[in-house]
Formats: sequence, structure tokens, C-alpha cells
Amino acid sequence: HHVVAKSTLYDMKIDATKKYAALACQDRNLRIYNITTGKLQRSYKGGTDEGTLVKVALDCSGIYAATSCSDKTLSLFDFYSGECLARMHGHSELITDIKFSADMTRLISVSADSCIFVWKLAPSLTNAMKERLAEIEQHNAVLQAAASAHLRRRETYTARRLSRDDEGEGEGDPTKEAWN
Repeated sequence: HHVVAKSTLYDMKIDATKKYAALACQDRNLRIYNITTGKLQRSYKGGTDEGTLVKVALDCSGIYAATSCSDKTLSLFDFYSGECLARMHGHSELITDIKFSADMTRLISVSADSCIFVWKLAPSLTNAMKERLAEIEQHNAVLQAAASAHLRRRETYTARRLSRDDEGEGEGDPTKEAWN
């Protein structure tokens, strides 16, 4: 698909389900596109009125999106509703990258001010990510088991048993032809 935007696109991440692409845009919007259809699924304001979105990060469960803005702020959003859950300030220069920690308890930001900030996430956010990740893993296990069961399926064939009479010289006997 070919998607043309009227705004400069600065960053992109793919969600945990691999169905959506999240784009950080110059016009301060976080746009979510369906990868299969190329259609815009939703768009929401990803920063303050003062800056441009520079980076986007998605947690490994796909529930939350974090953005950095040229006004030196970070924002945390519900990926599906677009609700802003938190806005953070502290860096004195442009935030150049953001990542969720592997244990889902922190958001890490780095900046042109040579500082690394580690932001502690609320336990309710961490628990929601862990629960969603467990659901995804359970769903994947069910799919894998179904695929594995399909591969193990065997075909059973039966053959007519030969009797002593069939061992004779009968003409047109398909069994005899198969054994010769």
C-alpha cells in the first residue's frame, strides 16, 4: 500500500500484534495505520501544542504508546483509546529516543542534554501490560498447538487381505498385479 501524508513522518513502530503501525508526525499527531489495508485506523494528538512529535515507542504488550516531542516532553497514551495517561517534563534538550524496559516497569528516555531518565511506571500500568502479554502468549500457544496437531495427523489406508485363493493365476486380479 502507498500512504501519502500531508505531514512529515519522524518515527514509526509496529505493535505487538503486527497489525498496526504507529507513526509520530510533525503535526503533533500519532497516527495508527492498519498494515494490511493501509488505512488510517485512528489518530490522536500525541504531544503538546508547542512541539512536533519526534519519537514513538510501544510497549511489548501493545497497550501503551509513549511519544517524545520537540518541546522536551514525554507523553504516555492508551494505544487503543488515545487517552493521555501521563505527561512528563525534565529534559533540557530534545529527547532523541524512548523505550519501555523489558520488565515493563519503566520508560527510559535519552536526550541531547546527555541525560538518561528512567521513569517509573505506575503498578497498574505494569500489571495491565503483563496481563495482556500473558493473553497474547496463551493465544499464540493455542495457535501453535493447533498447527502442531495438524502436522501430526496421519492418513490410514486399508488393503484387502490376500487369501490363498488370490495367490492363483487369476486374470485381471488387481491384487495379484500389485504384488508382481
